[in-house]
Amino acid sequence: MVKRIITGPLHTNTYVIEGVDKVIVIDPAEPLFFDKETIIVSTHGHFDHVMGVTDMRYKEFLMSDDYEAFETSRGWALENLGINVKDIPKPTRVLNEGDEISVNEVKLKVISTPGHTKGSICLLGEGYVFTGDTLFAGTIGKVWESEMVEKMAHSLWKLKSLPDNTMIYPGHGGPSTIGMEKQQNPYLNGEL
Repeated sequence: MVKRIITGPLHTNTYVIEGVDKVIVIDPAEPLFFDKETIIVSTHGHFDHVMGVTDMRYKEFLMSDDYEAFETSRGWALENLGINVKDIPKPTRVLNEGDEISVNEVKLKVISTPGHTKGSICLLGEGYVFTGDTLFAGTIGKVWESEMVEKMAHSLWKLKSLPDNTMIYPGHGGPSTIGMEKQQNPYLNGEL
């Protein structure tokens, strides 16, 4: 059901969920094309999670109000990687806590998880969660601003409260489960 494609210069996990007549693409670092109605969802505004959007054909582009993170990371990409990232279109819908995305039989619920960026979100499906750069297998996404440390702690608490068998599909690296992260991730098991 969930297909992972590693894309872009930072090896971003782009996830594809294909339904009968629609497809959801999460965090496209490169353009992907489908012969179906395409819904693009970005977990946050960093360039490596949205730079494929500009050249894709889509019906909807959904993300939180995180354009500031895009602009900051766009400058970082040019300065540090020599990548000139094109501007992204404005989202057709801005996502907030509790919003739902429904495509055919797939329903994803938005969980607001600020910390990595102010507008970071996770997408909770039935038995799985797309965590973007909030939670990885064994670690968490970098917190760039000191005022976001407490928000990240609260975001991790939200994720930690999910059932142990919930699959984690992060923005980079391999999958895990909430239960595994509660045991092995120092940010979730109390070691840090």
